[in-house]
Amino acid sequence: MWKWCLQSHNPIGADTWRLRPTRDGTNYPCPPRLDGLIVTGAPLEHLPFEDVRYWRELTHIFGWAARNVGSTLYVCWAAFAALHRFHGVRTRVLPHKISGVFQQHPVEMGDPLMAGFESAFPCPVSRRAEIDSRDIPWCRGLSCLAQSFESGICLIADPTFHAHYIFNHIEYDADTLKLEYLRDSAQRAATTLPQNYLLNDDLTQDPPFRWRVAARQLFSNWLAHVAANRHSNPASRLARSAA
Repeated sequence: MWKWCLQSHNPIGADTWRLRPTRDGTNYPCPPRLDGLIVTGAPLEHLPFEDVRYWRELTHIFGWAARNVGSTLYVCWAAFAALHRFHGVRTRVLPHKISGVFQQHPVEMGDPLMAGFESAFPCPVSRRAEIDSRDIPWCRGLSCLAQSFESGICLIADPTFHAHYIFNHIEYDADTLKLEYLRDSAQRAATTLPQNYLLNDDLTQDPPFRWRVAARQLFSNWLAHVAANRHSNPASRLARSAA
């Protein structure tokens, strides 16, 4: 398993593949071809993408992944960033953070990630931005796989770039939203409780892990998708899509 550590952003972590610029400052070494890649988010919705300190390095990873990774899963801010990089989709900053657990409704059942999702499923949401369906160039082969009437688009498939974009946090533990609320409320008194999350909005209660089954299903589906495409050539698929 590879874990990147950017030259311009050095978080604390385990074994990493450190990206360092070459003398001309343009090329970055990358690991060999990968079967799958997950790019996670950051609380950066308030910044224009080009103002993010490591934006140039990150876009290099996006481009490399499109050519060398069988399937990439972009999560939350990384999903906004990748959609902007690949398709020019703008991110709409919200006046208030969306926080809570919302029902997501399957839309396109033909995608491998949606196997087993015959009905709506709960999913944690924690973000200060969204994308508008009208801003997405669906004609480029993108498809919405799941969405919520309350929290908007949840999951998009992008076969051209061998990617899926998930704007919510189905990977969260049961208490993650609670811990985020406690952190935020310590800084801002007007912070509201996550919606549809705590039993009777009681912070003393352990939050129910209502999305556990859905999370297992989604990641099992993604791993099966990765395994099914491990011997394919992403670069050749990308070239065929561009032809």
